[in-house]
Amino acid sequence: MFSVHQNIDLAINNIIKYMTAPEVIFSILKAILILATALVVVKFGNLFISKAIKTLVSKKAGTKSKIPGERITTLTEVFNSFFTLLVWTTALLTILSEFKINIAPILASLGIVGLALSMGAKNLIQDYLSGIVILLEDQYRIGEKVELAGKVGEVKEINLRRTILFNSEDKKTCYIPNGEVKTVVNLSRDIS
Repeated sequence: MFSVHQNIDLAINNIIKYMTAPEVIFSILKAILILATALVVVKFGNLFISKAIKTLVSKKAGTKSKIPGERITTLTEVFNSFFTLLVWTTALLTILSEFKINIAPILASLGIVGLALSMGAKNLIQDYLSGIVILLEDQYRIGEKVELAGKVGEVKEINLRRTILFNSEDKKTCYIPNGEVKTVVNLSRDIS
């Protein structure tokens, strides 16, 4: 019968044997290479996304108007965050499969969790999708006076979830979820 001390020594020796096996060392080196590659892809991808958005927004804005810096910043952050999440998730799943961990149950579980969350967070998803449309269509910008969901005020902040309006007449700040914005009246832009 083994003592506790002998069991611990045996476990440590088994771990050392496993960690020094050639296939494990090779898998660790591949995991390091995958992480390094993901880091490079994220850096260059984010740089490409930033330049592409700046070019597209500048081209749409034309030469007569100044480049809307807030819009470029917001769109860049949104797309960079999504791209970064996608790359790191792919890298993690690749590393797990490299260590012979079956990722099929993980993917199935994530699909079920995603479905449950999407049903539970329907309004939140609607807010985010509406926020993307508002930003892409350039319906209003920070500093412009608008009417949204029956409220009039100056846009103080726009993000994917909500828009913040400040009404200087009654000194009230309104937080309007983007999903509630059905009609936008932009009082700062002259169409002529």
